[in-house]
Amino acid sequence: MQKWLQGAQLSGILTEAAKEKRKVVVLCYDGFASQLASSAFREVNVEAFTVRGGFPALYSQLKTEMHA
Repeated sequence: MQKWLQGAQLSGILTEAAKEKRKVVVLCYDGFASQLASSAFREVNVEAFTVRGGFPALYSQLKTEMHA
């Protein structure tokens, strides 16, 4: 599901994620911004992960797995 979030929505989702101990995946185009964001989320006790290489790496991996 693709969903673009505004600041207030994102804040609410992250607050809920922290309270419920949910894991969060942060994804950006090249992986650099998501690394920074994930670090910030971890500082406030949100377990956050990123995809090294961003959207292109994720797409490439999914495409490979679908054709395997």
